[in-house]
Formats: sequence, structure tokens, C-alpha cells
Amino acid sequence: MISYLENFLDEKECSFFLELFKYAKIEEWSDDIYCFSYINLLSLDLHFNKFSSCDFDRFRVQRVNENTKVVKYPHKHFLPYSFIIFLNEEFKGGELVFGNKIFIPKTGDMVFFSGDALHSVKDTVGDRFTLVGFLNNNPDFLKTNKVI
Repeated sequence: MISYLENFLDEKECSFFLELFKYAKIEEWSDDIYCFSYINLLSLDLHFNKFSSCDFDRFRVQRVNENTKVVKYPHKHFLPYSFIIFLNEEFKGGELVFGNKIFIPKTGDMVFFSGDALHSVKDTVGDRFTLVGFLNNNPDFLKTNKVI
């Protein structure tokens, strides 16, 4: 299951998350598959109405660029649901790929998908910021949006 929600976040909301990345504690993730910089939003005392129906396992702002080791082959997640919201467009590449369906990053747009949906991210030049959530539930905001 893959859903695409245009303009899920507006410009002001995207800017808020980008600003958080400038001032919050930046952490690094690195394993044999992937490495990136991120801020853990669950560790901050923030409340987001748009995400109130989400049962998060992980929730973060993530940065990848040309220095990031990304997954070159399709992979899936081990939680029931995930989403990616694009926070900026000032980079090249970084498309999100599900088989023959390619999502070109557009600020504020969300791609929501089930954990078993194989996907990958194309190489990125410049800083690509995304809001990434890993969920244990299917949130309320999906009930009125189309499934691709």
C-alpha cells in the first residue's frame, strides 16, 4: 500500500522542521546498509496536531546528501507503516522509488506506505531533508486520501 498526499505540510511547517535541524542535537546513524544525520523528534517535548493519531516507533528529521551512503537496492521496513515528507527541494536527485513508481521530491508532500513496500532512494547531491516516521498504526489522516 502506497499513498501520496500533496501539500500535507505547508511551507511554514516545513520551515519549522528545517529550523529544528539547525538547533537540535544532530545524531548520526550508520550501519552496513545506510548512514545519515538526523534529529530525534520523539526526544523533544513537541506536539504536532497533524500527527496526533500516529503511534510512532521512530520520528525524525533526516538529512542525506552526496556524502551519505544510501541503500542502493530496494528494501523494506520492519514496522507496519512508514512515511516520508519532503521538507525541501534545493538538491538534485533524491527521488523515492517504489518499483516503476518514482516520487520526485516536492516540499510538503508525503509518501505513506506499508512496511512491506520495497523502495529505494536515488543518489542525492546537496542536502535533502525529510521528515520520516515509522508507525505501529494506520493514522486517521489517511482515511480521506487515495491509495496508489
